[in-house]
Amino acid sequence: APPCHALPSTSRPLTGCALRPGSAAGGFRCGRSWKPLEITGDRGGDRVLPSRRAATFAPTAAAAASARHFVREWLAEAGFGALSERLELATSELVTNAVRHGRDAVGVGVSVQAGLVRIEVRDGGGRRPAMRDPVASGPDLGGWGLHLVDDLVDRWGTTVRPGHTVVW
Repeated sequence: APPCHALPSTSRPLTGCALRPGSAAGGFRCGRSWKPLEITGDRGGDRVLPSRRAATFAPTAAAAASARHFVREWLAEAGFGALSERLELATSELVTNAVRHGRDAVGVGVSVQAGLVRIEVRDGGGRRPAMRDPVASGPDLGGWGLHLVDDLVDRWGTTVRPGHTVVW
């Protein structure tokens, strides 16, 4: 599958979820806007990491589970298995949002740069995501996903371009 988008060192659009091993998440809130997402810490060793990987998923209810599996396998191979539970949950929330609010296929990219595990979720929505007050019932049920992501990671953000949105 083609990559979702470029890494930060390029001029191409990017955004998504990222975590660094070993840190505690939470406490980094910024109202209703998105912010960079990362968790800091040491990898523990000089392991050679696999190159950046990306996958594309059909915008169906199964996309979140498939993306979790993709992320879990990469984290285990890269030696970041301790982050798996948190990163899988954050990925699941972002992919669910991409399926619900975006258009077309959902791209998920995973990479490590300078000890930062970065997960990027791309959809064809082209709209800026916003945190909203959670609603427990009725037709507007939902609104917990981005709050959960915010609690799981230290930093996260978004890039919106015509025709696509990337959350990292």
